[in-house]
Amino acid sequence: MRALKFTRHNEWYEPKLIPLLGVGYLVIYLNGYPLEVTAFRLLFLIFSIMVGAIFVSVINDVCDIEQDVAAGKSNRMEKLSRGQIAMLLIGIIGLGFCCGYYLYPDKLSMLFYAMSWIIFTLYSVPPFRFKERGILGVFCDASGAHLFPTLLIISNLTFIAGDRLDLQWTAVAAGWAFFYGLRGILWHQFYDRDNDIVAKFSTFATGIEPANFKLAERGIFLIELLCFSYLVHTIINVWFIIAIVLYLLLMIIKKRVKGIDPVIIITQKDRPFSILMHDFYLVFFPLTLLWSISLSTTYGWILLAIHVVIFPRPVYRVAKGLVAWVKV
Repeated sequence: MRALKFTRHNEWYEPKLIPLLGVGYLVIYLNGYPLEVTAFRLLFLIFSIMVGAIFVSVINDVCDIEQDVAAGKSNRMEKLSRGQIAMLLIGIIGLGFCCGYYLYPDKLSMLFYAMSWIIFTLYSVPPFRFKERGILGVFCDASGAHLFPTLLIISNLTFIAGDRLDLQWTAVAAGWAFFYGLRGILWHQFYDRDNDIVAKFSTFATGIEPANFKLAERGIFLIELLCFSYLVHTIINVWFIIAIVLYLLLMIIKKRVKGIDPVIIITQKDRPFSILMHDFYLVFFPLTLLWSISLSTTYGWILLAIHVVIFPRPVYRVAKGLVAWVKV
């Protein structure tokens, strides 16, 4: 457990991995790919992405040591020697190379996997340090955390199944991933905006007043929803409609019963909030797809059970919220 503190796993384990799994389930369900082939490949891809996420967490902390110390912030790497940091990075990068090797001969997927690592290296490491270069840092984070991992999953599952890549559908999926990623990093930057200003840390959010970003946040959210609607429009069935209704019910419960505001990006520090579509992507979307897959193949039930066991907290949180409405 001590090793986990270096990975920032609480920042990416559920919010980053589950939507990516949802994309994988969607590709499998849409194309009718056999689970006995694609399920294991999807697990391997998620593991590979986890290795990349650990690298991002470590390299970001390493490059932020001096700045965090000056600002009085704790840093997971500051107590390690240079030799320990070097060994840690060598081990993670070596594991990443192994994951990339097992993607061969799918060269397109190897490129997408490498791009996530390259993007986040440029994001954190001087002299590039794109995280301090305004909108460029925002684009880097959205691309490295969402865009390229999404493209990796789509391209490699298609390759393993011996199918041809649907370029139009893939382009829309890339658009959804990118704009969802934009919302994620922009929420983080605006939420930390006051602290970053005090610490004299330059981000896109520190250079703009939140009130002046309202129109832009709505535009980002609209494009994300349009892209997502296109991705799922051919599989909307009774189960998907039930999932949408339950999600809307959950949002109403949060607002009226618990006083939790639904937000797109900008939040008010003095009020509890829930980011729109977050619970849908983490719970309703993947579980609905797994349920639909389970109705057509026995292996689907196994995958559904594994998913719930590995990611129980979002399911429990949503179930608890819906039960709160029943008790009212």
